[in-house]
Amino acid sequence: MFHRVETAAGPRMWILLLLIASLSIAPAISQTVEIADLELRQSAESSELELVADGPLVWTQYRDADSNLVIELPNTVVGEAMEQLESADGLVRSVELMTVENGERPLTRLVVHTSAEAEHTLTVDDSVLHLTFSPPLAVAALESEAIEGSPIVQDADSPTAPGDVSSEPLLDETPIA
Repeated sequence: MFHRVETAAGPRMWILLLLIASLSIAPAISQTVEIADLELRQSAESSELELVADGPLVWTQYRDADSNLVIELPNTVVGEAMEQLESADGLVRSVELMTVENGERPLTRLVVHTSAEAEHTLTVDDSVLHLTFSPPLAVAALESEAIEGSPIVQDADSPTAPGDVSSEPLLDETPIA
């Protein structure tokens, strides 16, 4: 016959190990990061936005119904001295910062309003988020053509004119002797 011998230390040991394990990962999951600085630099060619936090950043980005760029930063809060940014010049017209506190984890939402259509690049270096805005390539190319004053005009007799369905070859197909 077998007798089961239980000691009080066995179950207590497992509970203690589980408690230590949960406490060791809890700060990594729930640590709130504070946004310490937000700076906007604008030039004729581009606009740069730099967000600095006191810890590593995780983000999600998307465009809203009005084509504004929205960046959501979970587990972050806006620092007390932070203000909304507004600019009369450049591609970036304004930047809104708001913290939404639903449940246990805060979420900071950054909404970038542009004055014209713009492309953006986003890079993160640990606790610094860099955004660069520039005019779309197609718009930039059209503006450069208008500045140079050299519109593209095609001759109606040209075989590349729109609607031309000529069956004549575009290249001379004479063999080289």
